[in-house]
Amino acid sequence: MPEQDGLIEVWRVSPQGLSTGYALAGVTALAAAVRWLTLAVHPDLEHLTSAAEATAVALGFGLSSWWNLLRVRLELTPEVIIMVNPSRRSDATGLRPAVI
Repeated sequence: MPEQDGLIEVWRVSPQGLSTGYALAGVTALAAAVRWLTLAVHPDLEHLTSAAEATAVALGFGLSSWWNLLRVRLELTPEVIIMVNPSRRSDATGLRPAVI
């Protein structure tokens, strides 16, 4: 549900959505770390390619999670500026975004 403060609406991704994004990125990063540890124990080309592929997948999931769930976006409409998923720290410090 959006919060409205004058000309600014604030929309947030739900905690479950954020948790899902972090979990997707974290699980793939953990899988990549396991593959790199396996490479350290069994150094050969097959384990190297497996670790590289897992790292690429982890980077892809991490970047897409950030892009879709975590980054701050502004949506401009004629009536209001909508901030989608701003940092929660800005609320704690009392800082408000500038209206342009």
